[in-house]
Amino acid sequence: MTVTYLPGRAPLPSREHPVKMAQIGLWMQEKAEADRARCPGLTPDLWCIRGELYDLTGFINSHPGGEMWIRDTKGMDVTEWFETHHVDIAKAERYMAKYKVGECKDFQPIFTFKQDGFYATLRRRVHESGSGVSGPAFSTQAVSVACLLGWAASFIAMTRKRNTAGEMGSYKLAVPCGMLLYTMFGLGHNFFHMRDTIFRFMFDLTTFSSHRWRFSHALGHHPYVNLEIDPEAYTLESVLSYLRSRPTNNWSVWPRWPIFNFLLGPLEAIVPLVQASTTDPLLPRDAIPFIEAAVAAKLCGSVKRGIGLVAVMHGVMTSILIALSTPVHRSDESWTEGCGDPVMDFGEHIVKTTQEYNVDCPPVMRMALGFNDHIIHHLFPTIDVANQHRVRKLLDEELKAHKVPMRKVSFWRLLWGTARVLLRPGNQLMYNAPDPM
Repeated sequence: MTVTYLPGRAPLPSREHPVKMAQIGLWMQEKAEADRARCPGLTPDLWCIRGELYDLTGFINSHPGGEMWIRDTKGMDVTEWFETHHVDIAKAERYMAKYKVGECKDFQPIFTFKQDGFYATLRRRVHESGSGVSGPAFSTQAVSVACLLGWAASFIAMTRKRNTAGEMGSYKLAVPCGMLLYTMFGLGHNFFHMRDTIFRFMFDLTTFSSHRWRFSHALGHHPYVNLEIDPEAYTLESVLSYLRSRPTNNWSVWPRWPIFNFLLGPLEAIVPLVQASTTDPLLPRDAIPFIEAAVAAKLCGSVKRGIGLVAVMHGVMTSILIALSTPVHRSDESWTEGCGDPVMDFGEHIVKTTQEYNVDCPPVMRMALGFNDHIIHHLFPTIDVANQHRVRKLLDEELKAHKVPMRKVSFWRLLWGTARVLLRPGNQLMYNAPDPM
């Protein structure tokens, strides 16, 4: 399939090597090189925002959101990250003014953020209404503590329960333990989008890394969802293919999918060891899954059984994760590169590529599951999951005012649509676009 890409959306050099590109440090390097080619005047020691050049070296240590967001994006076009992580954009602009050192000639944006456009208008209204308060909410922190204690208790029960043979350790209890571990993922995911807080490390109790996901997910997937530069879209392509710009899977994808979902959990623990390099160095927190296995082995009295229990726990967690997360972007209801008619307004792109479900579930479930109000989460990632529902009315009003089409469907419809997209006969697009407004 021949695809014409808008500026900044073309595949990166290592795009055809999903396993290699899973090294998020390499993605950052190649993204920076592509940005400098697209933004004349941008050098490795500067930052680009909206085609303007900034020297933020003196701002790194005082950035309210944390050092890494500035330090590790040096030499890059950070427009999308700047626009979406600051609901009070006027305040952020005032902060930045004194660091401006020049402009890029012939700057070509990946997305637009026009003041009268859908996204900028919605962001302005969210800020003015007081609904866009960034940072962790007390209620979410309280739920996090409760879920953490619940998971710890279930972990002990899993390892200390005797089976019918009199052995310590219950594989049956590994299932609810894995379900509770998923809440660690959902809540930790909420916190790592924000300024540094200890609660983000709940994410590291899974086999995933909050540090790496800040790059691959917060900086990579979130703004560039379903584009060829979305690292989450193509790092899985050695197993599953979703983008319509790429060939579809063969018939074995359906039995392969649930098996992959389960095995991803335990196997993800060794990925940092395999990929350790100068771009993706090992971190102390990478040892957490192995510490969990050691503790389980100690509690149940068997190394083999302890490792097996922890592996099942993580397998259950990733099975739930992929079952809940995949449909919000990969079904036939969501646009991907290759479907044609791309849009430039950032907000319109998010609405076109993202779905959501369970928007009326109880608040505690909304906080723990982490994929409700998902469009709002992509539009304003620093708004706590406990406060996202406050933006719904404004979102609906601006969708109507700017005639941005959006169709809400059930989770089960999205799950079915995802299964269909996994195998597209004759490489059909299978994009069920909403009716124009």
